[in-house]
Amino acid sequence: MAGFESITDRDAFGHWLSGFTDGEGCFYLGFQRNGKRERAPLAQFRIGLRLDDKDILERIKLYWNVGIINVLDNGNQYTATLRVSLIKDLTQVVIPHFHQYPLRAKKARDFAIWEQGVLFMIEAKKRKTGQGRRYIEKDKERFAAIRDALQEQRKPESSRPLSLPVMPIEFSQGVLFD
Repeated sequence: MAGFESITDRDAFGHWLSGFTDGEGCFYLGFQRNGKRERAPLAQFRIGLRLDDKDILERIKLYWNVGIINVLDNGNQYTATLRVSLIKDLTQVVIPHFHQYPLRAKKARDFAIWEQGVLFMIEAKKRKTGQGRRYIEKDKERFAAIRDALQEQRKPESSRPLSLPVMPIEFSQGVLFD
């Protein structure tokens, strides 16, 4: 695939990506087990699509220059998923992207809570380093509360109208996809 700059207007693609994420993206907070059976916080940005749309994920990966694309067989069809999970990539690429190109639908609430979880992970990791290799139990509890808030607000009864400032979006000339 050619370099991103040669095929797409970056600014227009940034706006498109935020809109696409509103419909297809996932801001994930959870726990994973490490080799010593300790539950460690995990934050990911994900977009999963049918395999025949994998080129869209490749384009997003090329735009951000971060993430991993996995192909899975879920029994009925193959799917492709872009996952970004390195804290450095989340804080230096994903979070700044959605500040520059804000989400416009209810996924903006997911992002706001998820961002708190990512930033909390950084603070907890600093305390972990000072306290040895294990996460402090209070930090796990606080992270779980943030994760639970993210899950709670996704329920239909919490679909409050989202109040965002109306901002005109001007696209420069260019193509999103060739």
